Amino acid sequence: MRIRDWYFQGWERREVIGGRTELVYTGEVYTFPGGLRPAQKRCLLYSAPLLVLYALIALLPPSGGMWRIAAIPQLLELIPLIYLVMGLIRLLLAKEPLTFRDWYASWRRLGVAAVGSAVFTAAMVLAEIVFILWFSGGAVGAEIPYLLAEIACFALSLALAVYIRKHPCTPSVMTEKE
Repeated sequence: MRIRDWYFQGWERREVIGGRTELVYTGEVYTFPGGLRPAQKRCLLYSAPLLVLYALIALLPPSGGMWRIAAIPQLLELIPLIYLVMGLIRLLLAKEPLTFRDWYASWRRLGVAAVGSAVFTAAMVLAEIVFILWFSGGAVGAEIPYLLAEIACFALSLALAVYIRKHPCTPSVMTEKE
């Protein structure tokens, strides 16, 4: 038994005139209750500042950001951010209604990446707080803006995850005419 993956789910091979075959989408289509454009704008509104702030955090860390315990979640944060960018690009290029492939590669991927990002940025915030309280030696001048940027990254990740959770794409069955 061959297991079909998400990339081909909903697609069927049909014969057309002349004995040729072509792929036709016959699976579920996904729509947004408020439309695709508002969802694209909102996801971009949360993701763009998150990516810019993370780039600043990663490129300009103070001594607390270079502390090993703080650097590990910062490095691991790259994984959800890569998936976040992949999902955001796919969502911005999508047309409504979304096929299962488009939904999976955009909306679902964004949701999972936002949760992962929230987890790793929360770990970054906790590690920075530990560094400030016990290992900074009182020199917290550069650590406070860094901590605030990490908190902003966490808030943006969490806001994106909550938005995606509260605004699901609704599946509907595609008719033969579509």
